[in-house]
Amino acid sequence: MAEASETLRPRRLAWITVIAIAVLLLALVLWKAGAAARKMSSVIASDGQELSHFHVGDTAKFVVEVSDSSKTGTLTGIILTKKTDELYSRTSDHATVHWQNQTKIVMGKSDDLHPGAVVHVTASILQDHTFVAQQLVILTGFVKVQPQ
Repeated sequence: MAEASETLRPRRLAWITVIAIAVLLLALVLWKAGAAARKMSSVIASDGQELSHFHVGDTAKFVVEVSDSSKTGTLTGIILTKKTDELYSRTSDHATVHWQNQTKIVMGKSDDLHPGAVVHVTASILQDHTFVAQQLVILTGFVKVQPQ
């Protein structure tokens, strides 16, 4: 009988070790997922979230209706919120976006960044709460802005 309990101890120890390793791996996976979620929380989508609570260097994604643009690479516009895939409505928020020659412009060209244009912006937030665009997607003609 003593021999049987002695052979069970190594088995028990093996199972406890396996369970402990599994728990540690699960904790590591959850920790990594939490870190990734925190990183993603600095990105906003075009659902009309307020832009003012983001920090310098955060990446923002939003849709804007251009109200003014210049050939020097600056546009200002009204932030839009998505109602449906094809319909957006205006908010009271405004954004100033700076872009450069190396900024990726999709579904159009820089001449399409005129007043009335609808643009999906992916940009980093600057110290002065303006944005520097990494990518501009011209949505004019594909979406509509709801009249007020």
